[in-house]
Amino acid sequence: MGLNFIMEDYSTGMIDSIDEVKKRIWGSKYRFTKLYNTIEFEPRLEELSGSNELYALFEVYSKLPCINVKSKYNDDNMTAYDFIRIHINNTWTYVCEKDCYLPKEYYRRMYYAKELYFETVGKIKEGVIVDIQDLSDRLEKNYSEADRIKRFANNRKMDISWDEYVKRVNMYLDRISVNFKPVDVYEEENPFNDIDFENLIGYSDDNYAVSYINKSITGYFRNEYIESMGIPRNQECKIKECSECGRLIKITTSNNKYCKSCARLKKIENTILARNSKKNCDC
Repeated sequence: MGLNFIMEDYSTGMIDSIDEVKKRIWGSKYRFTKLYNTIEFEPRLEELSGSNELYALFEVYSKLPCINVKSKYNDDNMTAYDFIRIHINNTWTYVCEKDCYLPKEYYRRMYYAKELYFETVGKIKEGVIVDIQDLSDRLEKNYSEADRIKRFANNRKMDISWDEYVKRVNMYLDRISVNFKPVDVYEEENPFNDIDFENLIGYSDDNYAVSYINKSITGYFRNEYIESMGIPRNQECKIKECSECGRLIKITTSNNKYCKSCARLKKIENTILARNSKKNCDC
């Protein structure tokens, strides 16, 4: 029996469980997989005019770790359940998995040393004298900013385990099954919708069911993510990043910059600085 028929039968009360759907989703061979790669290049002493100092500088950044996640597959034999499992994996990576799905600016900065190395080699070939201290400062500043971006992004992830995530997905699958609207019901409730499901080439009822389930899972975790940041879901408000840790905060005043935890630490820090300033004051 296809996915759409199972979902439709459950939503109309013809069957009393969707355990078979869950079993097929979690039994998919497309499991969450981390890929441990490196961003690397090979500094050559001869390319750096024999400068041991330059070689040592670039050698530090010549092999940097980079974690990726396999999220796309080229397989014509994937089932509807495989597509859902892949979406569940990707949602986990985006919402919960540390060090993955980081901002593009982070990955751009991770390649900076490699780009700067070849830029430096080019200048040396042209007879330009390079400033080693300037190169060191630029590299340090770049990777310090990369670490800040990574820290900000990780602080915005939900702090739950994979086992807890699976429990929540199963809970949401139960809700989705209860609320599931078959294609014909959807078309009746959306008479002005431009989508003609029956005449879409290569489109089946299972495609509709996959899209319905995946979008619903995304919506549930988006709401949960917003609430985990301490922001009321049903309340219109503006949000921004905490200037210290990157967590999302609700804008309550024109000058609030920190989340509650960082604001408390900043207050303690400022109190200590003020006390030390008074102790060192000669007046």
